[in-house]
Amino acid sequence: MRIAPALPLVSISWLLVGSAAAETADVDGDGKPDTVRIEATGAIAVERAGGGGAFVPFGLTGNLGKTQLSIAGPGGAKGRPYVVAVAQFGNAWEAVALRWDKGAMRELWRGPVGPAGDDGEYEVWIEARPSGLVRWQRRSDLDRCDGAQAELFREVWDDASGTWKPARPSVRFPDSTATVKAVASPALGAGWYRASGATTAAGATDAGQLVAPRVLEDSDPKTAWREDRGGDGTGEMFTFRTTMKGGRAAAVRFVPGGDGKGNRVRALHVIGKGASYRVELDASTTGPVVATLPQPIDGCVTVAIAGVDRKGATNITAIAELSVIADVELAPGGAEALLAAQVAKGGIAGESAARALAARGAAAVQALTAALASADAASRPRVLAALAKIKDPAVIEPITVALAKGELPEGDRVAAAELIASLPGGAAALAPLIHQPGDEHGRLAVAKVVARTQPIELARAAGQGSREFRAAIVELLAGAGTMSLAGWGSDANHPIPQRADVFRALSKAAAAHGVTAEERARIAELFLAALEGWSSPEARRTWKADELYEIHYRLIAGLGAIGDGAELRGMVAWLGRAGDDARTRALRRVAANALGVNGTADARLALAQLASDKDAGTRLAAVRALASEGESGDAPTPHGPVTADDTAARDAGDRAIGTILSGDAWPELRRAAASALGVRCQRRGPRDALDGALEHDADLAVRVDALTALVTCKSDGIAGRLLAIADDGKREPDLRDRAVALYGQLGAPGAAVALIDRLERWRGQAFSDESALRLAVRAATALGVLGDAKGAPALLSSARDGAFPELQAASAAALGALGKACPKDAIMLLRNLAQSEQRSVSIAARGAMKKCGR
Repeated sequence: MRIAPALPLVSISWLLVGSAAAETADVDGDGKPDTVRIEATGAIAVERAGGGGAFVPFGLTGNLGKTQLSIAGPGGAKGRPYVVAVAQFGNAWEAVALRWDKGAMRELWRGPVGPAGDDGEYEVWIEARPSGLVRWQRRSDLDRCDGAQAELFREVWDDASGTWKPARPSVRFPDSTATVKAVASPALGAGWYRASGATTAAGATDAGQLVAPRVLEDSDPKTAWREDRGGDGTGEMFTFRTTMKGGRAAAVRFVPGGDGKGNRVRALHVIGKGASYRVELDASTTGPVVATLPQPIDGCVTVAIAGVDRKGATNITAIAELSVIADVELAPGGAEALLAAQVAKGGIAGESAARALAARGAAAVQALTAALASADAASRPRVLAALAKIKDPAVIEPITVALAKGELPEGDRVAAAELIASLPGGAAALAPLIHQPGDEHGRLAVAKVVARTQPIELARAAGQGSREFRAAIVELLAGAGTMSLAGWGSDANHPIPQRADVFRALSKAAAAHGVTAEERARIAELFLAALEGWSSPEARRTWKADELYEIHYRLIAGLGAIGDGAELRGMVAWLGRAGDDARTRALRRVAANALGVNGTADARLALAQLASDKDAGTRLAAVRALASEGESGDAPTPHGPVTADDTAARDAGDRAIGTILSGDAWPELRRAAASALGVRCQRRGPRDALDGALEHDADLAVRVDALTALVTCKSDGIAGRLLAIADDGKREPDLRDRAVALYGQLGAPGAAVALIDRLERWRGQAFSDESALRLAVRAATALGVLGDAKGAPALLSSARDGAFPELQAASAAALGALGKACPKDAIMLLRNLAQSEQRSVSIAARGAMKKCGR
């Protein structure tokens, strides 16, 4: 076989440079040498010594670049070898595999080779060899550390099936080696060296999917690398590269995987530049073993599986941990200081050093603490983050101080607190941090950990700090859902803000079903009793008005949301006795808002009472709450025994809202009442109230809202009523305009026809009636909303009318809104309108062009 100069792109030595390649071999098995050439024209030519031959063109065309011929075979098929031709055409590569059969060259396989993957991250090659036809993949970063190329995802051709089949790696180790035996040892590394690649991995289907085998160095024996090619792992290789300067590969650490049920790795081969060692593993190996190399290796190291003892029918080979240890890591007391210095410098090397130190216990803590003493502002967080990953009691003091000061990086705080809590004596050291003045983010990270085991300690942190910190503590307490906090509100030893936040947490837990139904009932009873207790003359003498208001606020907010029956009646009665100053008015509004999320009939009855409150703000909050709960069937599932009748609550709500709509002095309140009745007007009372408001309310906005509410609940005869209002010249233009818009949204049968007639009529009146032009614009828009093809002719007509740009723009937009119903002849019109000098027209036309017909 002719050998080519090396190709820079792929660095494979058997590729030729030139326009053609030729090889002489006995192709047809007659004992005479035949000639095989790759022609400059892009074809494979076979000239038989006995006369005749074959001509097989490549599938690719273009300028012929590099080529290669390989002719070899195992001697089967009557001695007729495989012929493989590889050629480059431009930037593409193709290979063809042939064999002489029955008087002709038969094509076995043809396909792309060379750079593959999304970005050419790996290569595919094929060659005829004495052992057979072989195809493999290559990535230069996974080549052996002694410079030899690694054949990844190796396959051999199967003549019987005519397909490629996976084959075990074919690896030749250097001849000159020394053998070392691995011995049981706890020595750890993985600081200077990291696994950067493996020749196979579970789930990977090509070389582009191979990633660094992190499972080999995650210190978790339950995770393991497994051979994934159907073999026993022999010949699979792992590449280790240095991440820091100053260290050489001095030892290899190995932990078997598979829980003793799979194959046993018997030997490893360690290869580096100018070095090659065989590592023998004892048959009884179950835990970590370390093999110290005769001489350290500079630079990258390849570790290959050199021997495997099969065990069982599964033929699974697994490795739990495999790492390369640098000489500096084996030096007593020397590695920790170097690693700590690298952590302070940062970067990828610093991250690797931090991982190495995490397994070195008190010695690592000592080295990092020393580095911390001289660390500057930039490196200090890095050193602290590394300390916070070492599971050793020695980290408790420096990390608790760092948490209190907020020095740890934000993403490391909770994990650091969890680590401290897991250490002997750590929980006791952690809890006081919540109460110390200092960084609230650090305190909150501690609180998240303390909340899981010491909710009472967390409660002591309530009521302190900024609003955001207090809210976060409340959420954590609510998540704990503990009833042990229930007595805090009546304990005089606790500050008012602390008790208020505990009340708030209890009500949140109850509202979110974080407690049982029985506990929820106990909380409601407690809240009502506390409300009465905190209103006594003694309480008023003892506490400031602002402090009492905070407690009352939390109790009422909680009661309104979770109470029912007697507790809600007691709360409403308390509000009635509380007076009428600014604070009590605010508390009644708080009650209305809370009752809106309660969902029980008792809550709706309470809201109906508050809807008649003399304070307008309270009435507004009550009406909005009643509107948000809608029909009783749509209300949330009651969370306790229902003591009020749903029908009575519904009727009381109807009457309360209707009363406001018909007689409240505030237009804003009447508007809210009209909107609230929009989900109730299937019943006669709400419908009559809306009808009355529509016809008689002095405020136009209220009448508009009443009309909208009647449409929302699809009141009987509403379609005809909307048209009657639109046609009534005595009505306000705003109301008529709203009626046309609602008519389009209602989508009643025959709506398009009714709007077409009115569009034409109002267009005709527009020259002398400004309100008619406004109605015509609204009618055009409503036709677009309806999406009925019947409206297209009228819209085309008004879009062509340049007398009224606002109508022209509305009609153009409506044509687009028709979507598929938009006629084809509208496209040309819209193109013309897109060039209009009227900006509103051109914008509308351009937008409509994107939708018309779609």
